[in-house]
Amino acid sequence: MRKIQQKLLKRRLCLTARTVAGVSFLALAMIGISSLVQAMSLEQIENEDGVPSVWQAASLSEPDTITLPITYWDQKADPCDDPNRQFEWASCNSYRTHGVLMGMVKPQLGADHLPIPAFSDSESAWTTQHDALSLNVIGHDPVLKTDNFYRWFHEVPGLSKRIDGRTVTFNRTASGTYVYGGQHIYPIDDVPGLDETDVKLLDINGQEHNFNFTAHLGFGIKVNASGKELFQFAGDDDVWVFLNNKLVLDIGGLHGPISGWFQINKDGTVSTFIEKVNDLSIRSGDWVDCMRIKDGVYADEACISAYSAKIRENFRNYTMQNVDLGLKEGDVVNIDFFYAERSTDGSNTKITINNTNWPIAADSDVTAKVLGKLDNTENNLVEFKTHVKNRDPENPLDLERLAAYIQETTDDETQTGYLSLDKTALWYTATPEDESSWQLIDISAPENSTDGFKLATPITMAPAGQPGDTLYFRYYGETSAATGSMSSTVSYYTTMSGNAGVTYSSDTVDYDVDDQPINPTPNPTPNPDPEPTPDPNPTPDPDPLPETPKDDLPNIPTIDDDLVYLGPLGEVAFVPNTGVISDSVKKVFGDNFTEAILSQAFVMGTLLIFAGSFAMYFSLRKNLTIPAARSTSKTTIPKANAASKTNNTTLKSSKRSASKLKSSTKPAANATKSKSTDKSRLTTNPKPAAKPKTQLSAKSKLLGKAESAAKTKPAAKPTSKKK
Repeated sequence: MRKIQQKLLKRRLCLTARTVAGVSFLALAMIGISSLVQAMSLEQIENEDGVPSVWQAASLSEPDTITLPITYWDQKADPCDDPNRQFEWASCNSYRTHGVLMGMVKPQLGADHLPIPAFSDSESAWTTQHDALSLNVIGHDPVLKTDNFYRWFHEVPGLSKRIDGRTVTFNRTASGTYVYGGQHIYPIDDVPGLDETDVKLLDINGQEHNFNFTAHLGFGIKVNASGKELFQFAGDDDVWVFLNNKLVLDIGGLHGPISGWFQINKDGTVSTFIEKVNDLSIRSGDWVDCMRIKDGVYADEACISAYSAKIRENFRNYTMQNVDLGLKEGDVVNIDFFYAERSTDGSNTKITINNTNWPIAADSDVTAKVLGKLDNTENNLVEFKTHVKNRDPENPLDLERLAAYIQETTDDETQTGYLSLDKTALWYTATPEDESSWQLIDISAPENSTDGFKLATPITMAPAGQPGDTLYFRYYGETSAATGSMSSTVSYYTTMSGNAGVTYSSDTVDYDVDDQPINPTPNPTPNPDPEPTPDPNPTPDPDPLPETPKDDLPNIPTIDDDLVYLGPLGEVAFVPNTGVISDSVKKVFGDNFTEAILSQAFVMGTLLIFAGSFAMYFSLRKNLTIPAARSTSKTTIPKANAASKTNNTTLKSSKRSASKLKSSTKPAANATKSKSTDKSRLTTNPKPAAKPKTQLSAKSKLLGKAESAAKTKPAAKPTSKKK
């Protein structure tokens, strides 16, 4: 009985092991097949010089519209008797606009990122330009609150009011250029006057509008140096365009709609064209003195007419070729557009942009450094440090996506692809000098969709010049065990007021098979002489201490297989361990559960469970035959009944054979008689029925033996029956 119980226990263990092995094998198969299918079904991650093509940002594609934020300042019209008059002239003694007056502002933006007047007093302005309409556009460097020019781009109670939250929209034309504006542009008609005396004025058609305002529009571009990047501006009145903080388009002064353009050449130089520029060389002599306002007295009609006629006769076109501003291909620079509408009776503004990678509101950089070899390998670890900076001084900037494209070149091959960055491999901070501030950030896997390379939570950068306007990142790449080079192109996808932009930078570093391991332990002193022990200067050398964490990872244990990018599938060097399982369990259990299920620990644990349970099943599988015998024994007929049914079966067999025995010879009958005696013993007391104690024989075996005996000795039963 004990042996039976032991065998039953082993059977249960065997069945349990088989079930566990089956379940664990199924889990491994699902994970493996899911990852394999995902890897085999990955589309090539399209890119343009390492920048994901799927990023349908305005800087890399051609959307139908591009909308940018713009800041306005509503300016109050100055009274005609104001000696510091700057805004509104047409209603005062019929003063007429003229051509472009260049030189009103300095060729470089100030520290506040705003224009600086070229003259600090009216006398200097008149002496140089002889222009009554602009002699009061003066100020210091930097501009003071008491300067006339301060109100242009600052809020001054009673004179100017800043208006935020406005946008301008560029529309793409059939030729692919982007255009904003045109004629009759009155962007702040909905803004009430600064006071009861600041009323709307009439345009040339007799319609009321809010005239007199200034504006600033800024955006970033990435220099392509294709020779086709063209920027055209037209309008009235003053227009100043700065490229990388340098004045490239000077269309100052009160004038009608006048156009100008600049182009970035293939060598990075800039060429400029402006029409209808005043020739200041003719502005000398007594004939110009009558134009100057003295003691509130304006010029008379005769002076104005003669002056205006001569000025117009001497308009000229201005060109400047191949101006070197230090630009090169790949530079990200700002374009700042400053504009003033200073008089009735019209307002016109038009901006046209061609063949430009824009708008880019951020600038970035990346540097690569070999940290050394990973322990017990010939592979080097390369650290990439990068940052992205908001270039806009007025608006915050959101970082939504980040991609790190890697190219590794050795003597044998070149591999390219995207690093598998996630929350175990991507670090960031806003204060890089504080090592404890570095933290991990989660990011989605590379995909040919807008869901790829996406930060789990977008990071907002403060306006330029404020704390938090720059974000710093670092990530790591593992090289192959050879001599070669590794480069990385890091791309940032940013948005500002709903407008998307992309900036990217690249760097390359060489590595060698002879590079040292990370943080090698210094060699021990060959001569352990005790004399150096009593160091006369007990203070340790502080130099190596602060440098160590700079070269180390923020948390060195995080460097594992997740930092290794795999060989490319086509041009894709990324095979994520996600797929059907990841997509399904994420929806049900969330990210933490998914990461646990797809982690190396879970896979290894499942593999060990499968191996152990399968080994147990294999060793105990012979015990699976016991349950069948035990199940049959439950329906076995009792011993006496079994014997009785056996006798009945034997007798019935004998009756069926009786007819055949009648024709037998007597010698055969005598022989049968002798044999029937033995058979009779078998029939009345069959031996197999007495053996169940030591062997649980099946009913089928007992019946089989009796039937076999009847078939081999057919004459025994009829002879015994007759007697």
